[in-house]
Amino acid sequence: MTGTTLTAPLAQIETPLLAVALAQGGAVPPSLAELDRAAGGVVGRAITSGDFKGKRDETALLYPGGAKPQRLLLVGLGKPGDVTRNSVRRAAAVAAKRARALGAAQFAFAVSAEARNGIAAADLGQVVVEGAAQGAWAFTELKAAPDDPKVEVEAVAIASDTKETKAIGAGARVGEAVAAGHFLTRYLQMLPGNVCTPAYLADRAKQLAEQHGFACTVLDRAQMRQENMGALLAVAQGSQQEPRFIVLE
Repeated sequence: MTGTTLTAPLAQIETPLLAVALAQGGAVPPSLAELDRAAGGVVGRAITSGDFKGKRDETALLYPGGAKPQRLLLVGLGKPGDVTRNSVRRAAAVAAKRARALGAAQFAFAVSAEARNGIAAADLGQVVVEGAAQGAWAFTELKAAPDDPKVEVEAVAIASDTKETKAIGAGARVGEAVAAGHFLTRYLQMLPGNVCTPAYLADRAKQLAEQHGFACTVLDRAQMRQENMGALLAVAQGSQQEPRFIVLE
């Protein structure tokens, strides 16, 4: 998952899906007024009708009449005073999951200014990318091809004010790194035991060490015995797979 920033007005963003996170409230937030006007008032109607209240994880998929985004997805953050980094991360995950279901390989994400609740720009960039990666993730490698295959969501563009673009971009880079770690961990956890063996994990650790420039030491059964790792060796006796002990520095 890659994260980019954009500074265009929300109504002018050309994207298959624009997800907007907003908190609970009975009216369109002032920061979204221009988007609502350009979209033919669909945001206001969704809110005033009660179809969308802004509760946590609540969504409303809208089709704007005049704005450039093909679709608008309202995502609830909950009560304004309760919005945290985790709230935004969760909203981005909800949006990415919906983007995947809709067949959008990329989407744009914005948080209404009124719902920020003091979240710093760098933190915003980080948690949006992390959440988007988590929500878009799916393990398909060992499964039969579905009748209706879904595209992989590869990128999220974070709407930002010009003065915050640099900080949000820096946070997004951190989010990409964290998301890559999450992806690898979840992937390894999903592999069956006859594939993800100790030797397989050791090889992956060596690859990571070589790729990122840190040291990797792998002990085999004999070396583990020399280190008096009796507990680990006792557990390994229950498997036909040779044990490995991995140390990363």
